[in-house]
Amino acid sequence: MLKTKKIWALILLIALCLFSFSLVSCSMEGIDNAKTHAKSCLSEVRKGNFEEAEKYLHPDYNENSLKEYFDYIEAEYDIDFQSGIALLGYSGVYSSYYTTEVDGSMYEIYHELEVSGERITAYVAIIENDNGYGIGDIVIE
Repeated sequence: MLKTKKIWALILLIALCLFSFSLVSCSMEGIDNAKTHAKSCLSEVRKGNFEEAEKYLHPDYNENSLKEYFDYIEAEYDIDFQSGIALLGYSGVYSSYYTTEVDGSMYEIYHELEVSGERITAYVAIIENDNGYGIGDIVIE
């Protein structure tokens, strides 16, 4: 009887470990996809191709156009995104499997960039919900 309980406890522990691993691997895949999505958008911004860049936005994105936003940032910081964007790394990457804020999943990525010799941080939020998948917010600091 005691041996049977130990076997069931071991089976339960193994199942729990496998379930936890599958959640982590799904989360990592989602983060990798979000990073790629954000980099693709920034690549189009670097080329000055804002029509293509806006294809990476979430359908619910309701801010100003990307061109207007990046024109404002260029004037504010005296930088030129078309001169090149170097990704130096990430200062934070967060994922939420479900958040009521977007009624779905959200990936928040803090990119450390160099543009025109200036180091800047770009916060990009990727949203995945019933309305679609894409960038829901971009903040350059």
